[in-house]
Amino acid sequence: MLVAETEAGIVGFASFRPSEESSAVAQFGTLNAMPEIWGAGIGMQLC
Repeated sequence: MLVAETEAGIVGFASFRPSEESSAVAQFGTLNAMPEIWGAGIGMQLC
């Protein structure tokens, strides 16, 4: 799990797991960010 944090605290997170198709590939289980920071690039950084 990866967590995005600002001075205000945790603002987003991403979790991932091995792909069912290939153990060399991961896929997202969850990608979540607070609406207040949408458009700030936090989701892309978590990716």
